[in-house]
Amino acid sequence: MLTVKKFNKISDIIYTQMPWDKYNFVEEGENYDAVLVRSADLNDTAFPAELLAIARAGAGVNNIPVDRCAQQGIVVFNTPGANANAVKELVLCGMMLACRRIIPGAQWVQQQHEQQVPDVGKRMEKVKNNFVGQEIAGKKLGVIGLGAIGIMVANAAIALSVGGFGAAPVPWGPSGKRPAGDLQKLRFHHAASAPDRSDQRHDQQRYAGSHERRRRSFELCPRRSCGG
Repeated sequence: MLTVKKFNKISDIIYTQMPWDKYNFVEEGENYDAVLVRSADLNDTAFPAELLAIARAGAGVNNIPVDRCAQQGIVVFNTPGANANAVKELVLCGMMLACRRIIPGAQWVQQQHEQQVPDVGKRMEKVKNNFVGQEIAGKKLGVIGLGAIGIMVANAAIALSVGGFGAAPVPWGPSGKRPAGDLQKLRFHHAASAPDRSDQRHDQQRYAGSHERRRRSFELCPRRSCGG
């Protein structure tokens, strides 16, 4: 049985792939065969000789000493996109909270409750216009970075009738070099009103990879025409 040390709290969903009868999960101790980590900094951690692999729950590996692991024969894995949906939902939540003045409205209700104000319903009719905010449909959204999270955010925006622009690094060319500081700008449309410009459609596989769930309605936006 392999011993797996968890340096952070990891979702219980891992036990569907790593059953208890085959793996011994620990949170303390200096002897273990594998590591599961999220944000804990392992750069100054001394690893046991028997350590085989480190799995990072996320895309970045800046908290893992990759070079030292390579020297010690420790395999490092990452999981890009594993938490992309969770982050996308928080982005949408932030958009709604900001646009629809939900928090000020909840605070007003809480104040009425604490002050035991009578006839709250009638008072609400007088002040509700203060909490209307704006609908996001028809607005434009800027998405900087079209990775796993950015693509999902843009897709969700399309589903909510929001259009906008996304920016991502220009893909690497045949020379193996990418122009410094250059960005590729993409326009995305509400699916119901997107014009047919199939000759300008961007290669979805470049950003979506093999994940069909990341489909989106992006279009190349020439630099000079990427206006507001």
